[in-house]
Amino acid sequence: MDKTNMDGFKKTCFGKTIEADGQIICGKPSINLSSILTVLIQEAGRWCRSYASDLFIYWSSLQKQVDEGTIESGSHLFGFRETGVDDEKAIFHQYANYGYTPAHEYRAIWRLDVNVDAEHNKLTMALYEVIR
Repeated sequence: MDKTNMDGFKKTCFGKTIEADGQIICGKPSINLSSILTVLIQEAGRWCRSYASDLFIYWSSLQKQVDEGTIESGSHLFGFRETGVDDEKAIFHQYANYGYTPAHEYRAIWRLDVNVDAEHNKLTMALYEVIR
């Protein structure tokens, strides 16, 4: 399966999906993401010996989009390595340039699906593991 795009990262058969539902009020999303962020923090603490705080670089970008009301439907990846956390761009780059090696590099990869339904003023996010 091609791991150089989002379609190559499907939910594993184990583990549960962590979901968050919110509303869009006057163009601004209102959603409690603490359960999703908790899992990501736990994964960073479990798998990363150093640079676990990389998670917050990627998370703060997503949180800023939520806060500003610019978040769009799509998916994001969080790849946990011994030496940090990668986003989808870095993960795709690793797989494109190193073939099988990233499978041994990443201890876990999680996918966050974002769905913005402006017509019904809803915002939903679902986090699930795609590689361990």
